[in-house]
Amino acid sequence: MHRTAARLALVVLAPAAAAFAVELAARSWPGGAPTDTESALLWVAGTRPAFVCDAGGSCRTDPGLVRLSNPDKRFSTHASSGTFRVVCVGDSTTAGWPYQPRGGYPERLELLLRAALPGRRVEVLNLGIHAWDGARLETVFDQALGFAPDALVVRVGYDDYPHFLLRRPRGGAWGRAALKLRLELLAHSAAFRVLARGLGPAPRRGIVASAVAVLTNEENDALVAAHADRLRAFAARARAAGVPLVVLGLPSWDDFAPTFPGLPALARQRRATAETARALELPYSSLDDVPVGRFIDIVHVDADGERLVAVDAARALQAAGLPAPGVRWRWNRVPPPAAQERLLGLADGEYRTHIEDLLALFFLSHKLHARAARCMESALRAAPNADLVPEEILGLGDSTLAELYRQTFARLRRAGRIAEPLKPADRALAGL
Repeated sequence: MHRTAARLALVVLAPAAAAFAVELAARSWPGGAPTDTESALLWVAGTRPAFVCDAGGSCRTDPGLVRLSNPDKRFSTHASSGTFRVVCVGDSTTAGWPYQPRGGYPERLELLLRAALPGRRVEVLNLGIHAWDGARLETVFDQALGFAPDALVVRVGYDDYPHFLLRRPRGGAWGRAALKLRLELLAHSAAFRVLARGLGPAPRRGIVASAVAVLTNEENDALVAAHADRLRAFAARARAAGVPLVVLGLPSWDDFAPTFPGLPALARQRRATAETARALELPYSSLDDVPVGRFIDIVHVDADGERLVAVDAARALQAAGLPAPGVRWRWNRVPPPAAQERLLGLADGEYRTHIEDLLALFFLSHKLHARAARCMESALRAAPNADLVPEEILGLGDSTLAELYRQTFARLRRAGRIAEPLKPADRALAGL
């Protein structure tokens, strides 16, 4: 009998010990930690607030989100007395990719409001979080209501399609249980993370993710209905708090990724946004005056596109009688685009070089080599010193970007339009 018990114990304990050993090995391996993609997925699937505030009312973006390239926003729970505070809620199109933290539409909106409303203190809070769908942004909306806004601007829905099955997994109760288990393992097991990466494509961030599952017609219907319901819920919460709510539309450039399966749903969300805002008599801007030529990808716009979004948001606030009925808006005092670039620091050489390097890498990843080459040339022209671009490229660590740099540098150098890098390491990267 003792031998039988020992055998049973061995049968039970041996696999457990083996699993424990594998887990320890995975945790000691450098690749066992969650990747940025996995961390972003866990944030979207979780409920942890995006912004943390101390007892004194000082708030900031959670450091975990800052590590995932979200802007580190710092502000107080309440604006100073007499300040017109506008709070913007949304995804990366609000956060301002790739122009964060200076050039998103909320930063441009603040500059515009200060110019058009002279003598009035203005503050615009940018609470945009990359890759968060409408369901996850509900927590941001609720936090925003607690920051004493005089107006709320929302732009949500772009990431709903990629994350729909995270909200409504297939398979009923079993599907929900399986998803919960996978997320728990992803969060707490290094061995699971390592094995999962070997068994299939890692979860991808963003609306152009190639691994996005194709939703059924019924699921698309549910997605659009949930989007409209969410806008209605936002309106009810804002109305209960006595806060005017402005809704921005969801324009897109469908030709950028015509095979993305979420395009039809996004088009329906765009229509549902307009219909719901009008039915609720909410201040609304479709953003349809942002031309296709201003789009970087499906949903993100370039610097001038961000300026146009800010103008549309300001017009919607004005149409709503904000900051107060009868206030005269002095649009003639708004600086011209070039002056806005300078005031926001967007013309700074280091800043421009960094943004252009990021865009060059983005376009290379989508095999848009001509656009990548133009961005690399802009980076080299904007750089205040010859070492900056290669230092940026080494930091990004992408071999294709380095090769594009070498080609662009050689071409401009032959034309006598650029100085040589100064540091030996940079000379080597340039192929000199």
